[in-house]
Amino acid sequence: MNDKKFNEGDEVRVFDLNGKRQGQPEHGWPGRVEKVGRSLVTIAYAHGTQKFKMSDQRSNDAYGHQYFKTVKQAELDLRRQKATGVLRDYGIMLSTRSNMTLSGLESIVELLELLDSQNEIHLQER
Repeated sequence: MNDKKFNEGDEVRVFDLNGKRQGQPEHGWPGRVEKVGRSLVTIAYAHGTQKFKMSDQRSNDAYGHQYFKTVKQAELDLRRQKATGVLRDYGIMLSTRSNMTLSGLESIVELLELLDSQNEIHLQER
């Protein structure tokens, strides 16, 4: 995320690395920025209030399992995950170092789905 400036009252999404076991929604838990300091951001969300470091947006504890994103960034990341999932279904694996843009990924997905609808290609058998 390029914009590291947050304001009190901003809506964010809070995620946990172990979130699936905790019933984390797909878009993360809704949260609200309560306080912005020089290096920490305090966010209130479903599991209480947590302090996060501004530098990496991770929780300010020994583990760093929780992290937050702006609503916009969470939506963009979800679109990227869905697009790479569709590509994976067609047998296309992207490198984790891939710097392909989201619009590029979505264009490839559209093309694959168009070809699939015309019976030119098929989903990979699992």
